[in-house]
Amino acid sequence: WALRVDLYNNLATCYLRDENYRQAKILAERALIFSPNDPRALLRMANASLGLGQTTLALQLFERAYEAAPGAEISDAIQDTEWRIERESNQAQTFFMRAFEKYSKETQEKLRSLPEPEFDLESNAQTLRDISSSLARAAPPLPSEKAKKAMDDRQAWASIESSDYGGGGGGDEAAPSGENDSENERWREIF
Repeated sequence: WALRVDLYNNLATCYLRDENYRQAKILAERALIFSPNDPRALLRMANASLGLGQTTLALQLFERAYEAAPGAEISDAIQDTEWRIERESNQAQTFFMRAFEKYSKETQEKLRSLPEPEFDLESNAQTLRDISSSLARAAPPLPSEKAKKAMDDRQAWASIESSDYGGGGGGDEAAPSGENDSENERWREIF
């Protein structure tokens, strides 16, 4: 296994020199399959990750390599990677701040170029009155108090007539049709 690990590490080094970071990372991963804590494979993979812009992963790999084989070279690589992450973070923050400022300025300029809204209290009040009168014409009128009382009285009489206490013998007799029609007309007039 050691021979394979050395072979993959040497190939990864060659690809790193050619700046083919993807292939170097693949070969370093293969070396780590056979020897998970091999410091050289961890260093190759960390450097390949840096080349691919994966700084956080590179830092983790450098830290693992330092745990496996502490040394000044790895310690320096850790410090450089931490500085790089901080610089990238500051650059991103600066970029977003500038973009936000530009967006803010453009928005403010657009708002200034818009005409002032006109607000006429009398015109708005008239519009509200027009809407209110349209709604009043469209809605059916509510029954008056007199109509409500008449409806309650009619319901009361209807319940008395249908009971055994009124209606002339238990409600078997039908009222003449003319009398019923005039009563219905009277109720329609009320409503």
